Amino acid sequence: MAGRPREFDEQDALDAMVNVFWCNGFSGTSMQHLTLATGLSKPSLYAAFGNKDAMYALALTTYTTRQRREAHNTLSREGVPLKQRICAYLLHTTRLAANPDLPGGCFIQASSCELDSAALPGPVREAIETSDRQNRTALLAFLKHEKDLGNLPRGLSPAALANRIEALQSGLALMAKRGVDLPALEQVIKTAFNDLS
Repeated sequence: MAGRPREFDEQDALDAMVNVFWCNGFSGTSMQHLTLATGLSKPSLYAAFGNKDAMYALALTTYTTRQRREAHNTLSREGVPLKQRICAYLLHTTRLAANPDLPGGCFIQASSCELDSAALPGPVREAIETSDRQNRTALLAFLKHEKDLGNLPRGLSPAALANRIEALQSGLALMAKRGVDLPALEQVIKTAFNDLS
């Protein structure tokens, strides 16, 4: 016999959880926050997604998977110079961080900042570290491929360029969270890669 179908949209509930954890972090999020945001009872949340640790890991994975897909789509556009592709990617993520309809900043960056907390549960810490590692690996693989194609200037390593991109992402997200206006953030991006063609 088939199980009784759930009476809610799991993707909608997951999107709501992403926003709650993005806004409050793991430690600042209570089950009451999650029930209010999703409109679901605690038993329904637990049955669908597991405990709070599992919910956070799933929310972070959902967010990073989307970000990685969008990065791939932007950075891999054929016939577009590398500088334009990197700037377009950073502009996209910066506009996301500055979007007034979203929590602000970057969920990935905010998650990484929580690694300093001794109270962070092991599974949550592992989920954050895995996300960071996967993002770094994907970016490095992309830049190494661009180097093989001859698109990086001589003397600029993929690792050094990856560090620059990641530093800009973190800094821009923090500035957006503090309310720096989008034109100022876009100007930072436009002047950050003058050594690329």
